[in-house]
Amino acid sequence: MDQLIDSIAVTPAKPGTTERPGCRRLGRWARRASVVAASLLGIAASLLGVAALAGAAGASIPYRFRTLDNGKDLTFNQLLGINQQGVIAGYFGSGAQRHPNKAYLLFPEYGRRSYLNQHFPGSVQTQVTGLNKRGVTVGFWSSMNNANQVNDI
Repeated sequence: MDQLIDSIAVTPAKPGTTERPGCRRLGRWARRASVVAASLLGIAASLLGVAALAGAAGASIPYRFRTLDNGKDLTFNQLLGINQQGVIAGYFGSGAQRHPNKAYLLFPEYGRRSYLNQHFPGSVQTQVTGLNKRGVTVGFWSSMNNANQVNDI
């Protein structure tokens, strides 16, 4: 770098200008160097930020898996929807004869007392498949539960 500055310093000024010798070249070189340095610093900062976020996320967000089956049927449960408040829509019962679907909502805290039955009036089977942030549930129901599982045709 000393050689570059020395050679620039001896560059004569153009006739008719007030420019000091070497200032124009040094300015261009300095601008280019500062752009490259800023770019490299930006890339390094971005990479360090991503690494820090990844490390922080891995360290501060522990994951824990739990089975949230409704205790009324330990053989068949499906949880099919969750809203922004953490309320989960689901049902138990396979739908086989004498094993009808019974829908429920599961509220945060997710304990034994957090289940609320959701059955369509007059139905034998109900499945809640989703819900929105206002608690409106969607799904389907059947008025029968027969041996061939062909219900309400």
